[in-house]
Amino acid sequence: MFLKKILLYGLLLLCCFLAGNQAIASHIIGGEVRYEHISGTTYRVVLNLYGDCNLDPNSAYSRLPTMIPVITIFRDSVLPYRAIQLGRTSMPPQDASPSCPSYQTQTTCNSTSSTVPGIKRYEYAATITLPQDTTSSCWRFVFDGSESTNSAGRTTSIKNIDQNNAVTLIYIYSTLNNRSGIVNTSPDFSVLATPYFCNAPNQQFNPGATDVNGDVLTNRLTVARGTGNAPVGYVNGYPAPYYLATTGTPVFNPQTGQLTFSPSQTQYSTVVYQIDEYRRGIRVGSIMREMNFVVIPCTNSAPSANPTGMTNAVLLNNTTISVCRGQTASFSLNPTDPQNDTIDITASGIPATASFVISGNGTPAPTSTFSWNTANVPPATYNFFVSYADRSCPISSRQVIGYSVVVADPVRILYTAVRAATCSTQNVFRIDVPSGTSQNITILQNGVVIRSYANLTSAVTDSLPAGRYVIRAASGASCTGDTTIVLAAPEGYTIQAGPDQSICQGDSVQLMATSTTDNWQWSPATGLSCTSCIDPIATPQSSQRYVVRTVFPDGCRAEDSVLVQVIGPVATRISADTTICAGDTVQLFASGGAQYQWTPAGSLLNPTTQNPRAFPGVSTRYTVVIRENKCFSDTLSQLVTVVPRATVQIDEDFSAMSGTSVTLRAVVTNANAILWSPATGLSCTDCPNPTAQLTTSIVYIATAQNSYGCSGKDSVRITATCDGSAYYVANTFTPNGDGQDDWFYPQGKAVNPISRMDIYNRWGQKVFEGRNLTPNDPYAGWNGRYQGKALGAGVFLYVMETFCADGTPVYLKGDINLVR
Repeated sequence: MFLKKILLYGLLLLCCFLAGNQAIASHIIGGEVRYEHISGTTYRVVLNLYGDCNLDPNSAYSRLPTMIPVITIFRDSVLPYRAIQLGRTSMPPQDASPSCPSYQTQTTCNSTSSTVPGIKRYEYAATITLPQDTTSSCWRFVFDGSESTNSAGRTTSIKNIDQNNAVTLIYIYSTLNNRSGIVNTSPDFSVLATPYFCNAPNQQFNPGATDVNGDVLTNRLTVARGTGNAPVGYVNGYPAPYYLATTGTPVFNPQTGQLTFSPSQTQYSTVVYQIDEYRRGIRVGSIMREMNFVVIPCTNSAPSANPTGMTNAVLLNNTTISVCRGQTASFSLNPTDPQNDTIDITASGIPATASFVISGNGTPAPTSTFSWNTANVPPATYNFFVSYADRSCPISSRQVIGYSVVVADPVRILYTAVRAATCSTQNVFRIDVPSGTSQNITILQNGVVIRSYANLTSAVTDSLPAGRYVIRAASGASCTGDTTIVLAAPEGYTIQAGPDQSICQGDSVQLMATSTTDNWQWSPATGLSCTSCIDPIATPQSSQRYVVRTVFPDGCRAEDSVLVQVIGPVATRISADTTICAGDTVQLFASGGAQYQWTPAGSLLNPTTQNPRAFPGVSTRYTVVIRENKCFSDTLSQLVTVVPRATVQIDEDFSAMSGTSVTLRAVVTNANAILWSPATGLSCTDCPNPTAQLTTSIVYIATAQNSYGCSGKDSVRITATCDGSAYYVANTFTPNGDGQDDWFYPQGKAVNPISRMDIYNRWGQKVFEGRNLTPNDPYAGWNGRYQGKALGAGVFLYVMETFCADGTPVYLKGDINLVR
């Protein structure tokens, strides 16, 4: 067989195409092969396989827990280097079904009669050391369906692959380039295969590929392959490259892997992603992931969110945000659900120095904020992924959306003064743009555009009168570069407005111009005490640039300007009042300031940060003083209500006879609900005092909960006995008619009836015979009489018999002293 493979591989010419065997078992719904660099040339090879539970448990699917898959490793040529066997890792099988939590134990993975689809993920791994003296630009780690004793094929549930090829061996691989000392780890996926979708418009999917090495990832859709590395055949109506039955053409983003499509029918369609990773322009590896898109007839739509609330960022489209390097950018992702279901947000691939804060998770309206100080961030495109999942039952709707943050350098131009102004001519200057770029250039004076040059690719020469100007260059939607220039008046004809000023809103500042003339004119007049004096008082309500002009006796003109920057208050906010359980912590959040001071600080971690964590022991109102800038501050507060936890107290552990019924007693406080578990033998699970039918020793746990979800627990262990230890028999009784100890009878807690009790005197004569006696009933015992006469004091022998739940007899015997 190995020679047969070699001959077959020898026919293949492409670097990363491999072959396989004919499948003889159909149970795989998807998978991927990854490798993780350990050290040197040692790698851990990991295979993830997804099993289709929609099959009879006696089918091939049941072999997945004990399966020993084989990975074939290739180097450069099509001939295999070696094969290794993988073993199951310590990771338990993972339920990849898109069911809501209450249905995760009710899928077809757990019950063949279930109608809720089920998928389970199994992980296998082994370690391989590649030869140190041999490198390759195309090492390949291939799973072609081979097992140690069998072969793994695709599930027959797939409908978009030609039935003639539907059971061919699954064929997936990853590649590694270790030339020039390159070491690499495969990208990982933050989203499990296989996704489920409703047969509704605009369904979204993203595998959430992230890379630990920070490589640039590109996504593409490719054809599935089977036996002999041959492309599988597809059924009509599933066109390339998506191989999905859709209304209209799907939209695919190769940068993030985002796929948007509108199914035209229910389907079970194989879709294959290939992720290529590049490092400084060199392809260092790839990974192929096969999965199945399951489209079912449901109307539940998944939650989604578009970026809003941009600060120092520009939204280029619904998933792409542009940021100018050096700025602190932020925006919000606040999902909504068309059915108003509860929503859970999770994120992956967040850049290392960025933050992603989620609030209100597990509610119909959670919020999240992305924030990033890009001062030391290299210009590039950074992708991250956010999962929005509802809790609809039995099938949850979930979609992962990839977002791109484009960090760009501020644009710079080169300004050159060509010729100074004269009394009759303006200043001549030239603007050069960086070679190979196209810039949109505008020239502004006092915020007004007076020149513009669209898509400028070469130098431009122009002239302007004396004054202060801003040359603004833009090559992206959010990243612009400003160059301030001052064009001087002709020599000897100057006026100076003075340095720029900064004031708090509501304050005033005196301007002071200098000039060789004695006539001045300020504009605009807004906020000025006078316009024709040299030193007006300025009280602007917002930042304002004032221009002062003069005309010399010979007609020459000069002007200059001064900026009065008005510092106003910044919008601040604080997170809403919240309620927590005693002993829990909560994250506080405020925004809009440069400095924060929270009080009381005693129950806070880092009270000078924007988002400290609070651990109050009692309800506490936290106050934060937000220093917005040098002029303004704000004080806000948030109430954290601490709710006592529910408590529950159960009787001490005890023993009882097997087969008896016992009553459990729980005392609860601060609770409106109680739940017992396990339910085994209980008359009820939500009442405070259930009756338990005891068959074996067991521990019952009672969980009490209040309306805020604050719970407490207690437990009781009941030891089931099958002997006489649960019974108590007195060794003395005094049948003298005084109402105390007048009867001899069996006693016990939760014990079975006594089937017989016989009492003998010291000569062996039976003086009492009782049948089917109820324990703890004094009148179901002996009163010290025989044949109607009171017996004298003495020692008597008792023999008792009872039975356990399984029919095992239990005997009790001993002496009893009759005292007169």
